[in-house]
Amino acid sequence: RRAVSAWRGSVVDALFPGRSKVEIKFLETTPARQDQEKAVLAAKTDDQKTALLDEWVVPLDALLSNGVDDAALMALQVVPNRGDLEKAIRDATKSGDDAAVRRAVSAWRGSVVDALFPGRSKVEIKFLETTPARQDQEKAVLAAKTDDQKTALLDEWVVPLDALLSNGVDDAALMALQVVPNRGDLEKAIRDATKSGDDAAVRRAVSAW
Repeated sequence: RRAVSAWRGSVVDALFPGRSKVEIKFLETTPARQDQEKAVLAAKTDDQKTALLDEWVVPLDALLSNGVDDAALMALQVVPNRGDLEKAIRDATKSGDDAAVRRAVSAWRGSVVDALFPGRSKVEIKFLETTPARQDQEKAVLAAKTDDQKTALLDEWVVPLDALLSNGVDDAALMALQVVPNRGDLEKAIRDATKSGDDAAVRRAVSAW
């Protein structure tokens, strides 16, 4: 199966010369890949082929132009609702609405956090998605070699949120707290206090936030 997959992947490699390995893998794993491949191979003119290839690559280019790096691409390619997210980006791109494209990209990025923290509310997911160190945390989780490492990293990511929730912060307050300018410092204070085991220090850090 791996050998067959490698062979199939080489078609995408040939269709998109000059793309990085991660980008090729991303294009290769698109949900509509088989239909797109058939359409490209059945194209009767170069113009038709070019138009189909351009449409195939729209979601990838939208992600890249909105600051998504290789590590994030690897995560984004395996979210359960990828087909819907790709369609949202294509529709927004066709409409020419740059803001809609950015919203569609943001929804896709958020879905990674949704997958990492199943069962969390929408507000909690948004809070975790907007943490200042989010990209570094995401990379670390995806690079974890064992389930224990991954669990420890996810637990550390969620410490500030759980401290707020356990100290009576509700959804409305969470939405306000996620946009304060010094959030990174406030999250660090909560993590440090939590590691020290000093509950009073945790409460002070929550109160400061």
